[in-house]
Amino acid sequence: MNRLSDKDLVDRMEILAQMVEKLGVKDCAAFGRGGINPEVLGRMFNLMDDASLQRFSGIVVNAMAADLRQFPPARKALQEDVEQAFMEMGTHLTKEDAQRMADNLQDTASLPDDEACWTARILYREGSELKGRNRRNLALALING
Repeated sequence: MNRLSDKDLVDRMEILAQMVEKLGVKDCAAFGRGGINPEVLGRMFNLMDDASLQRFSGIVVNAMAADLRQFPPARKALQEDVEQAFMEMGTHLTKEDAQRMADNLQDTASLPDDEACWTARILYREGSELKGRNRRNLALALING
């Protein structure tokens, strides 16, 4: 995924933002923790409309093709770029929610399901609302973990 174009990365983030909103708390929490098993993945795909599923499938194919070609070069989000994206995101959240997000992102694996899900939903929803460079950088950061 780290060879994808900025457009594909942003499209992926937007599709996933829509999906995590529809997932139940337990599946949403698993997604937020990065522990998606085939059952959860199947439920996620079943929640997608045909257009989103087609877009998402195209993104996966693009990622696979880029990996096979080993081109374009793999990318990783720079820490300062991610910090800038989070600063913008923080302007859309209450001070309490921004702090909650920052605290939760320190160790998502240990969060209770409702908190892990809240974090995933806010991260993808607000990330999709960012503008320009911050949007692209967060979309890249989300695939790098």
